[in-house]
Amino acid sequence: MKKIIVSLVVLLTLSFGNTIDEAKAYYEKKDYVSAFNIFEKLASNNDMVAQNFLGIMYRNGYGVQKDIQKAVELFKKSADQGYANAQYNLGIMYRNGEGVQKDDKKAVEWYKKAADQGSQGAKTMLSLLHLKGEVEKEKKAARDYLDEESPFDLGMMYLNEKDYKRAAYWF
Repeated sequence: MKKIIVSLVVLLTLSFGNTIDEAKAYYEKKDYVSAFNIFEKLASNNDMVAQNFLGIMYRNGYGVQKDIQKAVELFKKSADQGYANAQYNLGIMYRNGEGVQKDDKKAVEWYKKAADQGSQGAKTMLSLLHLKGEVEKEKKAARDYLDEESPFDLGMMYLNEKDYKRAAYWF
């Protein structure tokens, strides 16, 4: 019975084509052409992870002609499905004005969505924006986005506030 189930799983995997893990493996090996082909097929079926990876590939020109507009489009499709990495990437695009009109408010909106799902990068960006005074919130809001997974950022925040005892704790 066990052999039959394993055989069915293998058969189903082969019949449905490549997986996201295979595409990621090619990507990590910098075989961007193979990765692109798999990501593209998966993205056409609304795979949000594949859409995000394709966005990264288009943004950086990995295995494809660099196309910032296409990158934004793919990040948006993935972000709208709730994928935190794409929400963070879309925030970066708005923050830098890449492929979209520079818009710090939209950047913060996307960073918040990603941070609410645990994106450490988004939490750090929000905290830095709060500390720089670029986002109109009190400094406590910056701390709310940081946690023990980012001790350096917490230490820097307390150091900027001249709270040396707390800064030393986090360093």
